[in-house]
Amino acid sequence: MPHRILQPTQASSWRRIVVLGLVLASILTLTASFSGAKPVKQINAALAGNSPRELRVPQDFPTIQKAVEAAQPGDLITIAEGVYREYVTITKPLTLQTDRSNYVLIVNPPDFKPRSTVLICNAQGVVLSGLKVTHNAIPPWAAIAVEAGPPGSLTAMTLKQVHAFGAHGGGIRMGFATLEDELPRECRPSGSRGRVDVTISDSLLDGNPWAGIYVEGGIAPESTLTVENSSIVRNGMGIGSLSGGARLAGLTVQHSMIAENKNVGGGLASLGALRVEKLILQDNAIIRNSSGVYVSAGSAELQRNLIWQNEGVGVLIDAPAFRPSIFDLRDNIIRENVGCGVQLQIIPNVIPRVTGSNNEIAGNQAGDLCPADFAWPEGFKK
Repeated sequence: MPHRILQPTQASSWRRIVVLGLVLASILTLTASFSGAKPVKQINAALAGNSPRELRVPQDFPTIQKAVEAAQPGDLITIAEGVYREYVTITKPLTLQTDRSNYVLIVNPPDFKPRSTVLICNAQGVVLSGLKVTHNAIPPWAAIAVEAGPPGSLTAMTLKQVHAFGAHGGGIRMGFATLEDELPRECRPSGSRGRVDVTISDSLLDGNPWAGIYVEGGIAPESTLTVENSSIVRNGMGIGSLSGGARLAGLTVQHSMIAENKNVGGGLASLGALRVEKLILQDNAIIRNSSGVYVSAGSAELQRNLIWQNEGVGVLIDAPAFRPSIFDLRDNIIRENVGCGVQLQIIPNVIPRVTGSNNEIAGNQAGDLCPADFAWPEGFKK
């Protein structure tokens, strides 16, 4: 069970209501049963040139992988309740969902192979809905890995009501197939790679010792990650990277809880290794991580977030070398962090532009605004 969340004692009454609603909504997401999802409307049928079919597991095919191999682009694979001990590799646009059962778990089989439980590669329009996925062997293999195809390709995946948990190599891993075994030729890394876009909604990523979502360097810098209405809790890090060269064109997190991610990194990003062209954080609770938000960004928009009681810095945004950056923070509550509330990593001759207003920044042990002598805009801290 999550810790009981206490609101900052000096927040105004309307902000208390807003933040309480945000946190309670996040906790409801965290504690939801993830018992399955409604059928997903097929949007990939046009890719196949005919009407999508429904393939059922185990009624029509004994394993998920056999159904995937038999499916045509745009087909729907419906999975009955049960535990499926197998590896699943998807290289075409398909939807995999539960049949409204209470429990569908995909886990790596006992005869260990060096690969992640579910691998999506070089395919647009892959949807996973209502599934639980884990990987119980040693890292670096993940519950779900999304790998880029060759240069110029796009791999796009959507997760809805998915629970990825207990995987030592991460709940979700973007761009990592170097050590994956038995991959299709188009999924084997060699030189530059294609683009990967991942969208996650209404999902739970928890108890992954390495990371909830880990971004590798082996994907095109045009890649994007979007997280909405989800909980990323009790992982080694929430969302981040330790890989040099890990880059995203866009990272958006909205209406989500990122909490109690410790040991490897912080809540969002880690050690500045993840570089993002455009970062958007809106209406999130980022609490009790080893650090709150630490990212290298070309531009960052933080609005209406609760960033509270993190063991390091609340917000640290590092400007990429030789590039002026724009950081805009509005209506955030940033309180009681052990490090600075908001810290800028200023590189000589590269002065970031900071805008924003009405942020409640107080009670941070290392200081509320760092450096204190920076020309913070009037009204930035209320």
